[in-house]
Amino acid sequence: MNKSMSGTCAVGLVIVNGPDSAAFTQGEVVDITIGLLRGWSTLYKLAGTYSPVRPRLLFTVDYKFVTLTVDPATIPAATSASPTGADYTAREPLWRDPALAAMGFGPGIAGIASYNTSLLNKAWSIGTATSAYTVFITKYPAAWMAYTYGASAYMVLQYPWVSTNGSGFPAGGWGNSWPNVYAHETGHIFQAPDEYFASSCSKTATFGALNVPNSNCQTTATEAVSSCLMFHNTEDLCNATVQTFGWVDADGDGVLDVTP
Repeated sequence: MNKSMSGTCAVGLVIVNGPDSAAFTQGEVVDITIGLLRGWSTLYKLAGTYSPVRPRLLFTVDYKFVTLTVDPATIPAATSASPTGADYTAREPLWRDPALAAMGFGPGIAGIASYNTSLLNKAWSIGTATSAYTVFITKYPAAWMAYTYGASAYMVLQYPWVSTNGSGFPAGGWGNSWPNVYAHETGHIFQAPDEYFASSCSKTATFGALNVPNSNCQTTATEAVSSCLMFHNTEDLCNATVQTFGWVDADGDGVLDVTP
């Protein structure tokens, strides 16, 4: 897995459909497709603005629409604005592992890893991918609206929570801005940390292939920091995130210091 946000990235888009409240409409599937395109467009624009040389960034997608028979009422609704690990494991595996099985993969992190490996090995029309990750988008209950396990190269977007104002969900929502939420979560895939105060970030912790300090971390609720995708999902980047993405050419040779 290429640690910098450059090269060709294969995205396994898995829409996990189900009965009743877990069912997607055709319009929502269109919204998801447009949202991902807009999320990638944000990242392309940021690369064009902030990368010292063209990072040759390109996303390509493997689309999976999986329909389960799992009753969404059997999965507990989210109840906490500060979910624990147990909150996640009480919900995600109940729909994630059946979805992986329907795709022909084993359960858990190992199954996701196998799927990501298949994306890396796939003969894409644009050539071999240098990185890959999985995106699960579902209406089944999840512990939080959007989250990423960067080390395992996957993310989860709970569609009703992310795509609305979050009414009825713990901590509300972010409004209908999920393309930027998706771009933010993709930042986590490439090891960029959160920068907002509630994330309990640290200015001294380092991230990415270049081990960059999280210098734009907000250490108090009122501290002024730079506008950034990793702060509040804005279509902008701070210098720390630029470096974490690997968009650095310190020796001026016209090639990113971290290349695919």
